[in-house]
Amino acid sequence: MNGGRGGGGVGVGGGGGGGVVFFFLMIRRPPRSTLFPYTTLFRSEIAHIRLTDFYADTAGRLRIAIGDAVESGAMGLIIDVRDNPGGLLSAAIDVTSQFLEKGLVLYEVDGDGMRRNFNVRDGGIATEIPLVILTNEGSASASEILAGAVQDYERGLVIGSTTFGKGTVNTFRRLGNGAGLYMSVARYYTPAGRVIEDVGVVPDIEVSSRDRQSAETDQVNKAMEELKKQISALPQGK
Repeated sequence: MNGGRGGGGVGVGGGGGGGVVFFFLMIRRPPRSTLFPYTTLFRSEIAHIRLTDFYADTAGRLRIAIGDAVESGAMGLIIDVRDNPGGLLSAAIDVTSQFLEKGLVLYEVDGDGMRRNFNVRDGGIATEIPLVILTNEGSASASEILAGAVQDYERGLVIGSTTFGKGTVNTFRRLGNGAGLYMSVARYYTPAGRVIEDVGVVPDIEVSSRDRQSAETDQVNKAMEELKKQISALPQGK
């Protein structure tokens, strides 16, 4: 897993129509950007937050986005990691910890069979709110760690299509001729012991289409449908 950081400001804006208000929080950093757009629909009270990568400050920005959404009346969350290639392992742990109270986020096993656990960190901001994770074949690495943990603990639903299947720890070795070689030295596993590499995370509810735009729209609609069911089942005043 890898990732990067950079300087820049934070932009916040909004707009909408047809009874839907769109909000976004964008971290500007050359040469890449992380975008957290979230959409609150007044009738369904659902917030849609898209993560495009996993940087060191992603969890902090996510906490802000979730806090703002809940303050605006959101009672359910769609966390969208479609086409998110991943990033820092520490960011994956921090992001996943926003939705879990305790337990494992993941563990790794190296070539000698040695296991290393990575536990949930305290202070999650969204450990009870109804939750859906949206995935597709472009969701990799850190995105799969998030989806796998949420699925294993039955914390929320994973909807979309099977993820990429990138779950190895890589190290770079410099060769004598000046060239370099990346080598896989360990594999990641979900809390329940499912391997990610070459398998990916299979969604709880598969929604796919040959037409990419139709698939993306159908996946969001299905996520909203499932969240509405969860929200309607909440105790009064929850």
